Amino acid sequence: MLLNLFQSKKQEENTLENEINSFFQDEKERRQKAESFVLMMLGLIPYAAQEVWGYKEDRMIIGDTVLFEMSSQHFFVKSTDGVELAVLELRGQPFWQSVQEIMNFAHDLLEDIQQREVGRNQLISSMDQLTQRIKDSSIAANHKKGLAIAQQVPQFVKNN
Repeated sequence: MLLNLFQSKKQEENTLENEINSFFQDEKERRQKAESFVLMMLGLIPYAAQEVWGYKEDRMIIGDTVLFEMSSQHFFVKSTDGVELAVLELRGQPFWQSVQEIMNFAHDLLEDIQQREVGRNQLISSMDQLTQRIKDSSIAANHKKGLAIAQQVPQFVKNN
């Protein structure tokens, strides 16, 4: 009976050790995927901020605790004592909370860019149509012939 108790205890220890090792291995793989995602976002945010939004500030608020710094191209969080910690150097729950905030920002970023793309495509389409109408109009035809166009300014043009 004592031998059975000892064997049972040993099996529990082996099971616990296997579970912990499995968790650590899985956590390592999850961490690698999360770091790859964060690195991808480090490359995308500066482009979107500057080229799409015209953002000029050095720091951008990403979430409740995460900030992005353009000059260093890093995500960081401010600890309760005011120290700035790089997200990729965090461990455990603070790291995963930061990744969640970056993911939430990425969802918003993607939605914003998709909406802007639709709007800008509509703008270009309207511009193309207007350009064609101008080319087909008499004003373009007269301009091509070198005829002088009257110097009357239309009412919709505001003078200083």
